[in-house]
Amino acid sequence: MKWERMSKYIDFADRLKTLQRKVGIKTQLKFSEYLGVSPSIVSVWMRGFKPPAMATAITIANKTGCTTEWLLKGNGTKEDRPEEHADISFLTDEQKDIIKSMIKEFELVASIKKYLAQAVG
Repeated sequence: MKWERMSKYIDFADRLKTLQRKVGIKTQLKFSEYLGVSPSIVSVWMRGFKPPAMATAITIANKTGCTTEWLLKGNGTKEDRPEEHADISFLTDEQKDIIKSMIKEFELVASIKKYLAQAVG
């Protein structure tokens, strides 16, 4: 199957490149290692051929400090993350990890529900 370059994916590619710069990684190879995906798939994303699967987009958003809504659609701001607005400095590291894990699970469920609602309707 020949892949077609779609303008909506070019926008995604630009946002992904912005995140790569934000986390201070200069090469696609290092960025792929940071994200835990293959270099070839990062190349596909960066060239605007297709976006990642929803679960991967959530992982990218969590690792780079943006929302999936901004990453996939450009809505909102990169910094619009609930856990960055709450003061949790008084918690132990274990408690912080539990809260972050819960937030990720809630984001995943919300993203899946939204995706399914759009797919069905």
